[in-house]
Amino acid sequence: MKNLISIQNVINLLYSTQNTISKELEDKKVKNVRGTIKWYGSTIKSMLQNEKYTGNAILQKTYSTDFLSKKIKVNNGEVPKYYVENSHPFIIVKEQFDLVQEEFEKRCNLKNKNINKSVFANKVICGDCGSVYTTKTWHSTSKYKRIIFQCSNKYKNKVRCSTPHFYEEELKEIELNAINDLIKDKDSIIENCNLILNQVLQTDELKAKEETLTNEVDKLSKELNQLVATNATTIQNQVDYDEKYNSLYSTYSSALNELKSLQSSIQDKTLRKSKIKQFLKALKSQDEILNEFSPNLFLSLVDRIEVYSKDDIKVVLKNGENEV
Repeated sequence: MKNLISIQNVINLLYSTQNTISKELEDKKVKNVRGTIKWYGSTIKSMLQNEKYTGNAILQKTYSTDFLSKKIKVNNGEVPKYYVENSHPFIIVKEQFDLVQEEFEKRCNLKNKNINKSVFANKVICGDCGSVYTTKTWHSTSKYKRIIFQCSNKYKNKVRCSTPHFYEEELKEIELNAINDLIKDKDSIIENCNLILNQVLQTDELKAKEETLTNEVDKLSKELNQLVATNATTIQNQVDYDEKYNSLYSTYSSALNELKSLQSSIQDKTLRKSKIKQFLKALKSQDEILNEFSPNLFLSLVDRIEVYSKDDIKVVLKNGENEV
């Protein structure tokens, strides 16, 4: 039960920074596996990447290099790994777990990602070069000391990025206005999201086709194996065998590629559905206009801020739409 409470608290803060998640758990006095309320970023990361919470398990993540010394090594491909589905009761659904992994991958791929404690870390993107905004300190040794956000590549390229800098209070004001506009138009946005969920992102037909293709691939795979086995035990014309094998393998390979493409499409739609559901949950929880900036609501509703100029700022929401 302690694990259940902890992982659900972490998942609910999916789009926060690890520092924010740690602080939130400590403020709520949620205990970790050791029974203390002190949380570390490494613990948060380990929890978010642990597939066992989904009821599945990857076996042989480590292996013994020598049965005498019993030395254990991390398995980096030296021996096979096995993915076992439904090996035990799940705590979180697979879709939520996949959403977390996608968020990890997205943050890893950010250009010049920024590591700091600000709620805007890795959220503000330069429209000129695609790099994240990072914090800079002006007049660090004087009473006029100010911390600003600016493009991390602004002065590193031959052609300087023309995008402006911002004070954190300016970013908060931009987001406060954007989120309040979102709340004002809440009903139509919810209706639009539900339309997308029920029509555009439906996967029933794709899953039916996936089942048909899976059966076809399995059938072709068995035929290939049978063809190879027969050739190994029976004398036959190798030219005819090669022709049959190449033809059958071509059909198998084509069906397998189609199946992989279909599964990728299903996974993409499933992740998008999960994102929109998380977005709707946060939006539905807020009925009144905000009087001040809310970090948690910002992290739940806003994917990123794209800056092109002081007058051209796009707030990209987690449902995939822009709020200017």
